[in-house]
Amino acid sequence: MKRYDSRVEIKWNDSGYANAGLLVDWIQKSLVPVLPPGPRLLALDVAKFYSTNQVLSTLRVNDILPSMIPPGCTRLVQPLDVSVNKSFKSILGDILDDLLDAYEVRHQLDLRELNRLDSSAIGEQRILVTHVVAQAWEPFTSSQAYKELIVSTFRKLALTLPMDGSCDDELSIKGIDSSLLRIGDWREGVLGGDEELPALYSELPGPVEDEPTDVAVEYIDRV
Repeated sequence: MKRYDSRVEIKWNDSGYANAGLLVDWIQKSLVPVLPPGPRLLALDVAKFYSTNQVLSTLRVNDILPSMIPPGCTRLVQPLDVSVNKSFKSILGDILDDLLDAYEVRHQLDLRELNRLDSSAIGEQRILVTHVVAQAWEPFTSSQAYKELIVSTFRKLALTLPMDGSCDDELSIKGIDSSLLRIGDWREGVLGGDEELPALYSELPGPVEDEPTDVAVEYIDRV
């Protein structure tokens, strides 16, 4: 553990996959301490463990309202997928190449070429990744251009627009005609009527995994 970058928090579990326990730990220890007071909105995809009682109760206790992204739509309305990840990975890729080259010179070992079944190589790669992420995070979060990109993306996807619909003209979802994006004051249930939902979904570029459902509404009701 001492070889991992101290700026990156490492979590372990038996399966190696994210689960409800890890998410709850992140909410309580990493998310809540940096949030401003008052009710908050958390955009999530529809991974099954997000809807467990453990996660829902943790969100409720901390006054966090989950906003569920419909299946197949993360590339359209999830801020990270829409623009943030691409910019961050661009910085990360350059740093990764430099660190891999330095590692090869120092240890006479190319981690790019090692057998994926080599457990020692996997361990070395994991350690290196934490240093890459830590080094990439600093220029990404200190850049005014990237800060503006994040703010702009959240507004375009309506996550930080006024609730009364006064700025709905800023909505911009790739591949969808802006005239179809009508939200209005959602606190009053103004959505244009359920009968318009199929028409909106029919405009989505590419295949949509599922037909429109009330998954987000159902999820919030359960909270």
